[in-house]
Amino acid sequence: MYKYRRILVGLEMTDEDLPLLRYTAFLARALTPEAFYFIHVVRDLEVPDSLSREYPELTQPVDENLESRMRQTVATHLGQTSATVHCEVHEGSGGKELLHWLRVKDIDLMMVGGFGQAEGDGSTPLSMVRKAPCSVLVVPPGSEPKIESILVPVDFSAHSALALEEAVEVATRVPGASIACGHIFDLPSGYSRTGRSEGEFTKIMKDHARRHFEEFVRAMDLKGQNVSFFTRKDANVSRALTKAAARRNSDLVISGGRGRTAMASWVVGSVTEGLVRRLRIPVLAVKKKSEGMGLVEALLKM
Repeated sequence: MYKYRRILVGLEMTDEDLPLLRYTAFLARALTPEAFYFIHVVRDLEVPDSLSREYPELTQPVDENLESRMRQTVATHLGQTSATVHCEVHEGSGGKELLHWLRVKDIDLMMVGGFGQAEGDGSTPLSMVRKAPCSVLVVPPGSEPKIESILVPVDFSAHSALALEEAVEVATRVPGASIACGHIFDLPSGYSRTGRSEGEFTKIMKDHARRHFEEFVRAMDLKGQNVSFFTRKDANVSRALTKAAARRNSDLVISGGRGRTAMASWVVGSVTEGLVRRLRIPVLAVKKKSEGMGLVEALLKM
């Protein structure tokens, strides 16, 4: 696992931040990072003249007001931590500005709330999951600050191995957390030419997946963690995983980029994006830090 030393938390400065702040405090105890960067991006830091004339007290710079509020809010929810804590307000386009600070601050993990970001400025959770050069944890409204049941989608690629390694590390740091790996498959279109029925070929696919999983984990250090495995036949992978998460009462999904596409690994796979859209529990999209950094820098220049 790449240690999450530097964590950036994107705040909206609304009540929608509260689940994210509570989850951040929980992870601060489990992950023991070195530094937190709480960042809020606003489009305009200037108070309109009409308001400043009517309310002279607003002549104090808006960014100072926001930073003061942010520091108070963060201190209230984060509590005691050995990490250094930075609270910053920046002006600019939301998504582009956040990508800039991910690079400048050398961030290992970005945390964002599930909803509330402006669609037009590129700061939505899905946009950050796609573009950030580091792992991204999306914390939807209503998320409880706990980890008891972790679900890891696996397709036996290098990126799903990275996700499972992260799950093992989290489970070792959070006593009592369990891990279940799920493999979703569909039957190949030509299965009927084998002379096997749908049920027979489904069983063949499940048996093959289980053998593949046993080989998959044999090469990994599970650190004594008991990892269960299940399969489901479904053409819609994210839908099947969403149902599985509900059945298993999962409270965290850890997913990697698919790694079998031609896209750079900074673009997280369609399965992870589907999970971010569908799930109402935290989703950790795992990436190798700084892969695709050149593409991120290209985006920042646009």
